[in-house]
Amino acid sequence: MNGLTATNFTKTLPILTSHSKACTLKDKNEVKVIDELRAIGVSHTVFYSPDQGKHKEESTSTTEQYGGMKLAVLKGFSAADIALVATKETMKTATILHKDMQITHPTGSDKAAAKRVVLNDVGARMGDLARLLKPKAKRAPQTPTPTPTGDSQTAKDDMAPAKQVGVTKEVELLNRIVKISQDKVEPEYDIVELGKLLAKALQVINTPFEPKH
Repeated sequence: MNGLTATNFTKTLPILTSHSKACTLKDKNEVKVIDELRAIGVSHTVFYSPDQGKHKEESTSTTEQYGGMKLAVLKGFSAADIALVATKETMKTATILHKDMQITHPTGSDKAAAKRVVLNDVGARMGDLARLLKPKAKRAPQTPTPTPTGDSQTAKDDMAPAKQVGVTKEVELLNRIVKISQDKVEPEYDIVELGKLLAKALQVINTPFEPKH
């Protein structure tokens, strides 16, 4: 049985509270860091590697700047983690994080694997900063169903129920496109402009039309 006993339940509660407090503190620190970076005009694109990765074409930092920022991030790790990557003497004089200044551990050794984890974590923190700094994509406006007035309302009243049912699929398709665009985190197109066009299309579909003979 994997359920909580009365004793385990009592012991679990303070652990959860402690974890929640740590998460809250982390969230507050992240907000503070991002606010400080934005205040001095730092863009999320400086945290993209200019030499590798899928965002290298978007990077606005030089190789030296990127390496310097990675070194700054590494300095925030524990002494034990830093010692896996470089010596204290090297860390005092280094200006960028690059292979030439790093300790080389025997291939396949535990230290080599541990060092790789630390370097991956450095890259992950750079990626987190880019993600947190990146402006949120604007969501496409909801496509409102136009309310017919005047002649349009009269025409609507005269429409047969069958014609009303006939546009259901078109309206559902447009609404589905809107929903898909709104769910995109990194849209490949202007979702605001798409929303305007879809709203116009919906208005046309919902406006009664009588062919002229």
